[in-house]
Amino acid sequence: MKEKNLVKILLVDDLTENLFALELILADKNYFFVRANSGNEALKILLREQDFAIILIDVQMPEMDGFETVDLIREIETLKHVPIIFLTASMDRSMYIFKGYQAGAVDYMIKPLIPEILKAKVAVFVELYLKTHELLVQNEEKEKRAAELGIANKELAFQNDEKEKRAAELIIANKELVFQNGEKGKRADELIVAYTELAFQNSEKIKRAEELSVANTELAFQNREKEKRADELIIANKELIYQNEEKGKRADELIIANTELAFQNGEKIKRADELIIANTELAFQNREKEKRADELIIANKELVYQNEEKEKRADELVFEKACVEEINIKLTNSNREIEQFAYIASHDLQEPLRTISNYVGLFLKKYKSKLDKDADKYLDFISGATVRMQCMIKDLLDYSQIGIDSHPSVIDCNLLLKEVLNDMSIGITENNATINSKSLPLISGHSTGIKSLFQNLISNAIKYRKKDTHPIISISAKAKSNEWLFTFKDNGIGIDKLYYEKLFIIFQRLHIKQEYAGTGIGLAQCKKVVELHGGKIWVESEPGFGSKFYFTILKP
Repeated sequence: MKEKNLVKILLVDDLTENLFALELILADKNYFFVRANSGNEALKILLREQDFAIILIDVQMPEMDGFETVDLIREIETLKHVPIIFLTASMDRSMYIFKGYQAGAVDYMIKPLIPEILKAKVAVFVELYLKTHELLVQNEEKEKRAAELGIANKELAFQNDEKEKRAAELIIANKELVFQNGEKGKRADELIVAYTELAFQNSEKIKRAEELSVANTELAFQNREKEKRADELIIANKELIYQNEEKGKRADELIIANTELAFQNGEKIKRADELIIANTELAFQNREKEKRADELIIANKELVYQNEEKEKRADELVFEKACVEEINIKLTNSNREIEQFAYIASHDLQEPLRTISNYVGLFLKKYKSKLDKDADKYLDFISGATVRMQCMIKDLLDYSQIGIDSHPSVIDCNLLLKEVLNDMSIGITENNATINSKSLPLISGHSTGIKSLFQNLISNAIKYRKKDTHPIISISAKAKSNEWLFTFKDNGIGIDKLYYEKLFIIFQRLHIKQEYAGTGIGLAQCKKVVELHGGKIWVESEPGFGSKFYFTILKP
């Protein structure tokens, strides 16, 4: 079937395997799929082609997420009513769902997707698109018929004018025939014959006019039916828009209710504070009166009170000691559970992945030359996904182990940096990187975590370098009142301010994996290590002019 006879569907996702999975779910001989690996690519396609029945778009994408992409799509007048369905695997909280509906989406689906539901929803909007398209074609046909009917009416009027002219000429001829006496009988017979033919032609014309009137009536009926269908479609569209507006109103009402609840709680806290102050003042006044009334009684009461307080304090100390022991027991159990999780992540979860990877390798080795290109591509998808999952599990394991079974010690940051550079010597040499450092301090902390922090920041500076530019990394530390301020400066590609908040969130990536490899967990590990040492981490950067990562470590 030719492309022009297929229903076009736009698929937008930064992962090729997700696009391929959507095509498998929606496989249909009447669908033609157009792929886009980012929001920018989707906008470029929509500027060229605008005859899409529906758009399926992933929410979480680098550079431009799904919400920003849909906002720009809705600014294009011809695309305002194209149905859009958001797809997401992680952004499933109510605030994101409301944001999706406010952006103009007709649905918001959470992964993993149920194929039957997705196919059913897409089929509904495709059918609506086909009916709308059919109605437009019918209207065009009606306009053509109306134009043809107008031309036919003009021709009929022209023929009637011609016939009237002929009738006028015939009357003149008859008058001349009456005036002339010669050949009167023959001319009279010819005239009778002509009148008979004219009457016959007029009756035929009347029949044709009646048939044309019937056709016009049928055409008017069809136009009314089509108008009814168009009105029904407009009503359906208005109902859909109304539902979206109602959802937006519900979201606004929920936000207002939460704000009012927070305000009321604040007022209640203020009233409670005022009541405490009033009770305190009243108690103080009563004590003052009692002091003035009887100094001796007050002294005795104070002595009794002090004794009672000492007894209470002793009871509280016993209770606090018991609570501390209980907390220690809970912490011990929690650490044991974390160790069990680490074992599962490092062994039970990775073992099936290793099995899959090994069998895929054996399958490729044995059947590589016997398979078609599509089968090779599917196996490459499986192999790549397995490797990424192994890396992700390893990174999660490292992330969960930060600060566990580790005791603070004195760390010489100069010696630690030498160890890091020695471990990374191959990568540094291959990328012709230069690392400069000033005298670094002695700190108290977890050596494994601090080493991981240095490695992540240096490897990121090398990875995100500018093309045809050798990486230059400068490391320094400055003493503050109760902490050390470390600075890691590079001459890389830089970071836009819009993405500062996303940098330190686990699994958040600013670039697609085809551009830069990684799992998006490195800077999240850095943040966890810094917070474990009572500090904070942030970045200052400008695209094209490198980045400066700052973090603080408390002094011992």
